[in-house]
Amino acid sequence: MKDGNCAKSDGIPGGFRWKSEYLKSNKNKMKRYSDYFEEEFVDWESFLKKKNISENEWEEKCEFVNYWSCCPSGNLCNSIKRHESDEYDYYGDLISLQGQPKDEILKILGTKFSEDFPERNQDHLLNLVQLINLRGEHLVKARRKEKVLERIQEKEKIRAEIAKLDLKRAELEKKLK
Repeated sequence: MKDGNCAKSDGIPGGFRWKSEYLKSNKNKMKRYSDYFEEEFVDWESFLKKKNISENEWEEKCEFVNYWSCCPSGNLCNSIKRHESDEYDYYGDLISLQGQPKDEILKILGTKFSEDFPERNQDHLLNLVQLINLRGEHLVKARRKEKVLERIQEKEKIRAEIAKLDLKRAELEKKLK
């Protein structure tokens, strides 16, 4: 994500440490991507709906918008496909991709949120958060359908294997008679 005009932090807030205890104790809840890191969870929608946001609050949140694990895209379900590590471009420069959604529309919306955040237009930013949430819902539903189809295909493979084994068993029983 682009740093924009926000004050930079000395790295990712809280660092990329796994929240293993949190995840173990909340097995049945939907996991947001941000749940896997120790960064502060930011409810962007509630924040942007507030009246009279102080300068300190804007600056504090400004630190978080530049990280995929903290931005509105990071608050979406972890089942959304994301880049798992950073990569290097043709010139050997580091490209920060970890956590970036693989979905191009979601990536553009998240990047736009990060770039526009310093302008502090609450209505515009709230609209972006809502668009990010809608896109995330669409992707989660699509992923669920994909998983159902994978299960159906797996069951069909198993049934085909069972049918083959039944034929072999019938052939063996014929030979034994």
